[in-house]
Amino acid sequence: MTAPHGFSFFKPVFVYKPAQNGGKYCHGGERPLQMQVNEKTKTIELWLTRAEKNDPAFRASLKPLYQQYTAQKYIVAVFLSGDGDLYQQTRDLLIYNRKRLAEQEVQKQRQSAIFM
Repeated sequence: MTAPHGFSFFKPVFVYKPAQNGGKYCHGGERPLQMQVNEKTKTIELWLTRAEKNDPAFRASLKPLYQQYTAQKYIVAVFLSGDGDLYQQTRDLLIYNRKRLAEQEVQKQRQSAIFM
């Protein structure tokens, strides 16, 4: 994975520094901006924290990055940190999926019983 070029165009308050691991950039002195570059699928994934998500200046500073990669025919996906309880949300999703799967199994059994 190679680091993207051309970060000198960022003019806002934030300073971007290449992190030790390729494909990730620092947001000022804080933790690295979570950025994953997949050259095979030509996709860029940006994972924003709640603070980054809620900072309009930071969000605006990413526009040149979007434009740069869009021009290179990459798909840029931005994932935003949510406000919900991760444990509760995951639990509810798993319960829903299990219930849905059980309903589908019952429907399959009913369909096969009709055709016999």
